[in-house]
Amino acid sequence: MKRLFSVLFLVLVCSVLFAASYVVDAYDINVDVGKNAVHSVRESIALDYTSQSHGFFRYIPCRYGSVLHALVKDFKCTGDRFELSRENGYVIAKVGDADTLHYGKKDYSLSYLYDMGADRNDGYDEFYFNLLSGDFDSPVGIFTYTVNVPCRASDVKIWVTAGQYGSTDLYDYDITETPNGITVSGGFSGLRRGDAVTIRLQFADGWYEGARQPWDFRHTWKIINYVFSIVAAFLAFAVWKKYGHDRIPVIIARFTPPENFSPALVGYLFDGHMGSRDVTSMIFYWADKGLLKIEEKKKGKFSFTKLKNIDDSAEDYEKTLYNGFFRGVPAGETATLEEIRDNGFPETVAKASSFARKYFSGDKRIKDNKSSSLKGLFSFVAVLPLITLFLSHVLYEFSSGLGVLLLIPVVPFILVGLAFFNALFRKWYVRKSNVPMIIVCCIWLLAGIAAFITVYRFESPAYEPVPVVLSVMSSFVIMLFASITDRRSDYGNTVFEQILGYRQFIDMVSMSELSVMIDEDPRLYYHVLSYAIALKLETKWAKKFDSVTVPPPDWYSGIDPVGPIFYASMIGRMQGAVAVATSVPETHGGPGARPFSAGGGFNSGGFAGGGFGGGGMRAW
Repeated sequence: MKRLFSVLFLVLVCSVLFAASYVVDAYDINVDVGKNAVHSVRESIALDYTSQSHGFFRYIPCRYGSVLHALVKDFKCTGDRFELSRENGYVIAKVGDADTLHYGKKDYSLSYLYDMGADRNDGYDEFYFNLLSGDFDSPVGIFTYTVNVPCRASDVKIWVTAGQYGSTDLYDYDITETPNGITVSGGFSGLRRGDAVTIRLQFADGWYEGARQPWDFRHTWKIINYVFSIVAAFLAFAVWKKYGHDRIPVIIARFTPPENFSPALVGYLFDGHMGSRDVTSMIFYWADKGLLKIEEKKKGKFSFTKLKNIDDSAEDYEKTLYNGFFRGVPAGETATLEEIRDNGFPETVAKASSFARKYFSGDKRIKDNKSSSLKGLFSFVAVLPLITLFLSHVLYEFSSGLGVLLLIPVVPFILVGLAFFNALFRKWYVRKSNVPMIIVCCIWLLAGIAAFITVYRFESPAYEPVPVVLSVMSSFVIMLFASITDRRSDYGNTVFEQILGYRQFIDMVSMSELSVMIDEDPRLYYHVLSYAIALKLETKWAKKFDSVTVPPPDWYSGIDPVGPIFYASMIGRMQGAVAVATSVPETHGGPGARPFSAGGGFNSGGFAGGGFGGGGMRAW
């Protein structure tokens, strides 16, 4: 028994909490159907406020299907003041005064013009209208309607449906001939909360005359999209053909690096950035020049002794890197990699990298100016086929605007695409296949096409695959050619050939040639080692000296060295430790739209709540 009383009490509380603060005693609607699809609507509402309220919100929907279609004009209200606003596809009339409270019975009259615009159905015209929607938060005691139509009864088919949303139950109505046409009328009593009443009138095609024609530029932009997608892709290819080709380098083995080039510059040009490998190469470069000593007391644990300051004549990037490596460390003192990192070395590497970029400017610019400008231009142009595609979808008067949201994925789509392609062709010293990255690019492309088609199809009932695929493929092609439109300058070609020539020497020099060079310079291994590291050839360079006795360096101590192969292994350990030292430490510290029917295109009587108009009410 106690449980029963608890359940009844809960039901009572919920009923009180969720009940509307008014009751609709009577609701009458009168509609004059206009031949120009502008319909005059008059509503008479008798409310009984059950608790003190300022008034009510009247929500008049303009949304039909997936588009914003109708316009509400000349809204008027008698019985109280009002304010109009628009939000989420509704015209919202806020009826009442913030300084006045009502309790008990009060009558209101609303009137407005409801402009549906030109009928878009094929083969017939229709007036499909919710006389009462299911969005009222109160039952309706007595509901009556009158619809005046300027036509003969034989010129129209009429259906009236009522019930909960989606109901197809048909109800009788009264029809009266008038001098100006016909009047369709009827009524209901005791409608429940959520009940709707909808009328559908079907006329011959062309019955509406002079209806508002919405502007629509979709067809024009569809043509622009086709033309632009094809032309832009062709132009991207033509620009690459004329301005993107590098001349074939003439590679002649040389025994020295480019003049005044440190391993860091060689490495920077080799892979396009300054990273831990370049820092490692500079450590051995400085050691070979007598600036520092390396100590490895146990594997992977390194410390460095600063022997002297770097010369003021060194380039800015090198001074920045060296001074940041030994920040706060005087000559003769030692620092571990952990201490070097804690002193802000990651930021130093980034700063040195920016100085390296500045080094290759002006007369030393590596890239051809015109090629670089065209690369940037077509990186932007790659977005335009997709933009014109979306414009061909959303540039009409009653677009919901959801299509514009499809533009949001365009930017990351293009940026990711350019990043992938630039990664493929970033190594400017060579143009060869990178199978893993090509696979990633293909997966990304297929995923991108699938995502675009899915979202586009969801938004556009009249989905056409050809323009979607054409636009995506055009952007893909433009991105590809923009990425490889990267011609070197004359200076860049010269440096390029010198680096490749020096790399070929390190990679392919024979033992007989090395023997002669070692006789002239017994410490040749150490002089070349830092450049071999920058060019990722340290192991290959070490193996060439496997059968040669190399004097131990005076800049290394710790684990007993066993020859060049040992140093190659030690370099690998150091690079891993330097990678940690150059990384940045982590730090911790109104009612929604009803899912309306798409409207039209059927010869049934429709369903309750499935037409234009209607809308809901709630007190405030």
